[in-house]
Amino acid sequence: MPVIRKECRNKIHGELQARFAALISQVATRELINNREGAGKYHWVNPDERCCTIGGAMDVRLAVDDFKAILAEVRKLK
Repeated sequence: MPVIRKECRNKIHGELQARFAALISQVATRELINNREGAGKYHWVNPDERCCTIGGAMDVRLAVDDFKAILAEVRKLK
């Protein structure tokens, strides 16, 4: 069980919460605008069964990488 200073724990906890909230906001969903959205030159057969994330692909990847970075810091605790 790691023993750390309270100040360090509070900082890590705050960073975890902020980065997780950012990740959740990027993968939040919305309805498709039309049955072609995200399908390229084709269309979705059942667009009602699909949804779109709020964040774009790059935004989602950045949020995931950011969250992975704080998890790596937590993993270093001894």
